[in-house]
Amino acid sequence: GASYVYDTILLPYIISHEWDIDHNVLELKTKAGHFAVLYLQTVANYGQEKFFELLQFFSSRSPKLKSDQ
Repeated sequence: GASYVYDTILLPYIISHEWDIDHNVLELKTKAGHFAVLYLQTVANYGQEKFFELLQFFSSRSPKLKSDQ
């Protein structure tokens, strides 16, 4: 059953379209890599922004030093 379907239908189709399949898989991997880099950059920028907001919050709450005049 399954081996007959694979040998007579699926395998010939895969062989005749192997280049297209490989090309599309490579293109998908490339696009996924670009998306991952873009996502990581967005997360890093957001994290950096929140970190600086937190620093600003704590620095505004700390007691000010008095200068000797």
